[in-house]
Amino acid sequence: MKQRLYLIKEIATNKTRLIEASTAAQAMKFIAETTHTCAVVTAPAEAARLIASGLQVENTNKEGA
Repeated sequence: MKQRLYLIKEIATNKTRLIEASTAAQAMKFIAETTHTCAVVTAPAEAARLIASGLQVENTNKEGA
């Protein structure tokens, strides 16, 4: 697959990075993996504690359903 250059700007800090990747999704995945971690919350008590502490649940579905 053809490689392209993607200009990715972090909204909060305005930091800009130039990433070479085959797709925009691949470029974003690369950025995410270098700046974030991801884990499944498996314990309902942990989810409840996080929500009670003020952490909001964000839904990737743009309609919110």
